[in-house]
Amino acid sequence: KRQTSLVPHAPYSVSEELWNLIRPFFYDKTISIHNQETSFEDELFIQNTGDFLRMYQLMGIDNRFFRPTGKSSLQSFFYKLDNARHVILVHNTFTTETDIIYSSQLAAQSSQQLSWCLCINANLYIDNRVPPVDMLVKNECTLVLGTDSLASNWSLNLLDEMKSIQQHFPGITMQRLLQWATINGARALQLDHELGSFEKGKRPGIVLIDNLYDKGLTPHSTAKRVV
Repeated sequence: KRQTSLVPHAPYSVSEELWNLIRPFFYDKTISIHNQETSFEDELFIQNTGDFLRMYQLMGIDNRFFRPTGKSSLQSFFYKLDNARHVILVHNTFTTETDIIYSSQLAAQSSQQLSWCLCINANLYIDNRVPPVDMLVKNECTLVLGTDSLASNWSLNLLDEMKSIQQHFPGITMQRLLQWATINGARALQLDHELGSFEKGKRPGIVLIDNLYDKGLTPHSTAKRVV
């Protein structure tokens, strides 16, 4: 039986009234939310300026009710996820070390698992920026891999995400990339009892990655599902 979750899209697209309606449904669930995908997101929450105001105007959305918090986007909404079992923050392109420490401490207080989802090819498409992978690793964050959607990505293949990460962050080992793509993702979705690693009682798929060089990916590496 698969679990389902009712999740907010992003902090700038959920009104306070909608937050209040959906928060009770977070209990014991995995909740994902787009986080700090663009620099304009923090600008909106800190001082209520920037391109999001122009977007609301173009869409005919009356945003006069909004009051800036004077804090980053992440520090303005993360506490609202306190009763979720597992939180997945998606994108994190403009996340700072202060944000990482703040959310990690809050998650620990709630005995909550926190994962940071990288969608590097979407970030390159949207802002020509990459998430602070080295900083996330330094702070011992749990990382998982995603793709966003074809609206902002040319591929929905995790291997392409792994190639881009290794290209921009050559210090990230293949072993670490595989962990992010497999068991970390399974744990984030509360499916690690069934997927993500080779253990008795589990039924994971098997993917063969060809054309490696020196234990790393190359532009010619391909992936094929075996089982």
